[in-house]
Amino acid sequence: MSNLSLFNSKGLKSLYKNGQLDKVLDLFKEKINKKTLLATGNDASVFVYNEGKQVLKLCLKDIRYFNKYKGKSGRNSAQRFQKHINSLKPFLIPVEEILYEDENVFVYTQNMCEKLNKKIITPNTVVRVFQFVQFMLKKNFLLTDIAPHNLGLYDDHIIAFDYHGLHPLKQPNGLIKRVNWWKRIMKNLARYLCYIYSARRRKQYALLMHDFTKGILEKFRTDDALPGCFLELLEYMLEKQNKADINKVCEMLETCIKDIKTSFRFQTPDLEEIEYLQSLLNDM
Repeated sequence: MSNLSLFNSKGLKSLYKNGQLDKVLDLFKEKINKKTLLATGNDASVFVYNEGKQVLKLCLKDIRYFNKYKGKSGRNSAQRFQKHINSLKPFLIPVEEILYEDENVFVYTQNMCEKLNKKIITPNTVVRVFQFVQFMLKKNFLLTDIAPHNLGLYDDHIIAFDYHGLHPLKQPNGLIKRVNWWKRIMKNLARYLCYIYSARRRKQYALLMHDFTKGILEKFRTDDALPGCFLELLEYMLEKQNKADINKVCEMLETCIKDIKTSFRFQTPDLEEIEYLQSLLNDM
């Protein structure tokens, strides 16, 4: 019986057709099968594991993470991946256990999390996403697609559960290479803000942010749908691009967080958690 349907990834499909997944599929035949399949992606296939308490991921080693983070030996080590990811708590859900590794793929587990429901985006959610972006910038890494379908909730934290595309923000010389590194992040932040400030403009603004220019910034100002502090951040990023001062960007993100806290009502426990996380971020 063919297991090709377990994979959406071109890389995994190719390995399967060449017999290079035979060993791992035989070892995990009770865990990796059509009955346990949860999701398929460009880099990995995900399976329900440990009675639904966890997920098991069969992942390619030919992923952006390993292409950007080279170990001293040049070997793409799953243990090194685990150590790095687990140092980025609480915003990245940890890699719990490496179950298998060969030169092409590795298998690991994560605790099950709840995916963000884009129909229920609250001011608290938006603040946590802004804090997540601060965390990425301060820790010098990027996950550019922070749309709701790529984020989840675990222990009441906003977390990223798919980090195979994680890559450094800055080069070893301290410079940011990609001029437009910020555009997709700001596009997603604009979408989150629209959820709470102007839901009817969310799709329109997302389209406009595809090719963000000064003209579009002026339209946003005219519409007066997004908070002024965020428009100032967009203006700064448009002007500075890859020359932006990351500390200043984080300060501007924090100003946006304060604006949201002022504009909306929060439960006391949520405010306390926000303040706690912000103190950690400010100490980095």
